Amino acid sequence: MLEYDQVELPSCSSASATSSPALESFIEQKPPKTKSLRKSGKPYQFVPSACQVCYGKATGHHYDVASCNGCKSFFRRVTIEKLKYRCSAGNACYTNFGPGDPVPKCRACRYKRCLEAGMNALGIQSELRKHSENQPLEENSSEFGKEIVVLPRIKEPPKSIEAQVTDLINHLMHLDLKITTFRDCTYNPMSFPTLKQAIKNEVSIIGLGDRLGPMPGWPLSPETIEASRKPNPNPGSPRILPPNVKKWFSYDLLTVVEMAKTFDFFKKLSENDRFFLCRDTSLMVSNLMRAYFSVENKTDKFIRADGQTFVPPPKWIPKEYMDNLSSDIMMRAIKTLIRLACTKVEYLFLRAILLCNSAAPDISASGRNILSTERAKYTVALLNYTMTHHGAAGPGRFAEILNVIDVLERQQKDQRDVNVYITLYRPKHVKLALFDDIMLTC
Repeated sequence: MLEYDQVELPSCSSASATSSPALESFIEQKPPKTKSLRKSGKPYQFVPSACQVCYGKATGHHYDVASCNGCKSFFRRVTIEKLKYRCSAGNACYTNFGPGDPVPKCRACRYKRCLEAGMNALGIQSELRKHSENQPLEENSSEFGKEIVVLPRIKEPPKSIEAQVTDLINHLMHLDLKITTFRDCTYNPMSFPTLKQAIKNEVSIIGLGDRLGPMPGWPLSPETIEASRKPNPNPGSPRILPPNVKKWFSYDLLTVVEMAKTFDFFKKLSENDRFFLCRDTSLMVSNLMRAYFSVENKTDKFIRADGQTFVPPPKWIPKEYMDNLSSDIMMRAIKTLIRLACTKVEYLFLRAILLCNSAAPDISASGRNILSTERAKYTVALLNYTMTHHGAAGPGRFAEILNVIDVLERQQKDQRDVNVYITLYRPKHVKLALFDDIMLTC
């Protein structure tokens, strides 16, 4: 957005006209010409010493009212941006207001007083037309014998790459705090929606964490953990867990879907593209989140937010499958992050890059373009961050962080393969809607 400063320069015609001595003496004797009317058609007056809005020192007639620069700027900003304010005191803040009194801080009443004093919004429109981008860079006005040169001025300079990266980091940090609050809150659904049902509502429920508050009784006591691991007393019916024990695997997958809804790019995708993206990335992102949670808690063991370690499997799952899943597959991401000494910022960028998977199967061409653009943004930001903090070793560090994606992809494939065998032994009455939509994808 460009604004323009007008600088008046004497034209060639005016210089030649004053070169005659006779004409110079005539001009000296001629009384100075004064303007009697302003552009609004109203006569010029002497500027009063007080602003008619706040009784401060007036600097001139602004929008047809003698006012100070502060009231002028306030009226202009409110008018251009169409701001709306409400007064909690019945619009009476300036009643009985006089010179020397403290200026009320109510912006609604201040704008009302500007209007009552006679400030004219048409004057702002005239300014905007004069400074619009369509105005030519140079204007020659022979009518007044002056040459007007219009100089472009940048209103808001573009942000540097470092500033843009900082903004992204702040946004991802804030989102991570919201996710942590959602994970730790009292929201504990007994059943979960299908993936199509979960992505149908564009509004994320991540904000429930702030409204519901933290789950009581965490970390869980040994007695509560023992109660949660007892066999189902009513086989063939849904298992009822203690109220502060969550069904973590499904809850983690739901958290990833709700996190994706907070990104602007997710709203631009079609419903089908959202389904395919979450189907392909939710498991990898949840694995990354669980792994980094363990790293943050300075352990190489699998740990839950409620203090539980790896939950023993139901008795119908063959032991050899669960041993492979718990001792090898689920530990891969944890060991990789520990070996890399992955920082919080690197983890947040990696999670965003992983979520914007433009290579996910079945996504439309338009969806791939949206995801590729978004992924490039976070990838460039990660590269800039590693270059800043690791110098010459930055590109190598950048490659190491991105290689974690390969680990997560192999981990996801092996999890799904093992789950196929586990499903063969699962009782028919056990229904896991969201889990099955994501885990049974080949």
